[in-house]
Amino acid sequence: MFRVAFIDIFYGVGGGVRTASFMAQTLLHHGYHVALFGLDGLPIDELDRIHGTSLSKYLGKTLTVKYYINKKWIFSRLFRIRYFTLRYYNLLVQHVIRFYKPDILVFFDDILPFDWSAVDSQVVIYTHFPYAARIAFDIYDMLDSEYINYADVLKERVFRKTFLYQFFYTSNVNNYNNIHVLANSTVTAIYSKYVWGLSPVVLYPPVAFPPAVNTDRRKKNIIVSLGVISPGKRHGEVIEAFKEVKKEVRDAKLFIIGSLVDVDYYHNLLRKIRNYHLDNDVFIWPNISDEKKWLLLSRAKVLVHAKRFEPFGIAVVEAMATGAIPVVYRGFTSGPWIDITAKGRFGLGFKSQEEMVENIIQILKMEQNVFNETREKIIKRAYNFSYNIFENSFIQIVKSLI
Repeated sequence: MFRVAFIDIFYGVGGGVRTASFMAQTLLHHGYHVALFGLDGLPIDELDRIHGTSLSKYLGKTLTVKYYINKKWIFSRLFRIRYFTLRYYNLLVQHVIRFYKPDILVFFDDILPFDWSAVDSQVVIYTHFPYAARIAFDIYDMLDSEYINYADVLKERVFRKTFLYQFFYTSNVNNYNNIHVLANSTVTAIYSKYVWGLSPVVLYPPVAFPPAVNTDRRKKNIIVSLGVISPGKRHGEVIEAFKEVKKEVRDAKLFIIGSLVDVDYYHNLLRKIRNYHLDNDVFIWPNISDEKKWLLLSRAKVLVHAKRFEPFGIAVVEAMATGAIPVVYRGFTSGPWIDITAKGRFGLGFKSQEEMVENIIQILKMEQNVFNETREKIIKRAYNFSYNIFENSFIQIVKSLI
């Protein structure tokens, strides 16, 4: 039986781990032996609960899970430092190759600079956006933000030049016949080809929808900005736009929801709301449950995604599944614009704050029959990114390798 090993640094929360979990589940459903290797991670039943998978029933049968860091070790605190994490990750990869001997070896985002021609496994890189590309093209997420801390940018730049470059393959790998690259979006595929010289297959990540999404017609003039509460998601710009929207649509409400990552930014948003006298119209709900998130989205007419550099954008698809019409940044580094809305066929795009305002007002003022038709089209589009679509595509890719 073919053995597939998945290697990631940490199996926990986040879209990347969700994709890894669904990949593993797909192979287990099709009879493969799967092993998950990581420096650390959550118990498998906890992964199932968070990501909606059913890996637990295979554990000890065709599924093996091994985490390498023992939290009781006296040196375990060292692994919180990125340099030591990557050093130990390097050793982990060598150990798996030498002792597990998988038929297929799956990495996420990047690949270490080994001599891969000496490895018998077929090597798959599923990349959400390679760190190698960030290094090669000097890309910094922290520069795509409402507030830029240039001291942090400088620290990161020094760290890359002194240490990080040695852990990432930043040159062509097309001389290795056993390496295959899958990309989560067109944006990621373009940059991956530049940095590695291979043309990736675009495989959109699976988006998990709740069993029953309320897509009835009783939508209200609710706008949602969904994403972690940090400057990179540009929620403050959405508040700025909403201030202008209120002049045209008096009953409009804005909800900002997502995991609380930056407390200072959160308080900055609250001050902005107070300064604009929008206390009764703009609400920030950090760390809400999935149930509450889906309930709110099912009542919303608009989802605004203001981030400029976004390789895919799962939050956009989630909102579309409930019939919320997306308003996304219109740019060549915007996966929501290129892949999800298909450059405006399934949503609206903006370049400036003025365009964002116009797009939101246009949706809120749509005739009911036009809105209903648009909503149905949006919902249908969202399910092109479902787990079933992902499963069928991924299993065909795996079969082509063996």
